[in-house]
Amino acid sequence: MTARVTALAVAAAFLLAGCGGSGGGGGGGGDVVKFTDNGFEPSTLTVSSGDTVKFENKSSDDFWPASNVHPTHLLYPGFDAKKPVLPGDSYSFTFTIATRSHSPETE
Repeated sequence: MTARVTALAVAAAFLLAGCGGSGGGGGGGGDVVKFTDNGFEPSTLTVSSGDTVKFENKSSDDFWPASNVHPTHLLYPGFDAKKPVLPGDSYSFTFTIATRSHSPETE
């Protein structure tokens, strides 16, 4: 359970950029974030409104991509997989609201 909660906080910390972008997704789903046994790859990502990000679970544990604050996930409404992403599975989300990232260390 700790890995799931940690993954949730870390995912929210870097995925809620929403403004500007070096993401290159352009709504076409070009951005991929991999959750591995060593953490997230890449460790940071900037997405623009309309970009789709695919979250791939390459770890040996499940994780649950969602915005903070758990359990409501209201810092970015709608960004919630609603269930764990199992090892080998993926979840895609299209970001449509411009916002800035939030660090779980400051919340």
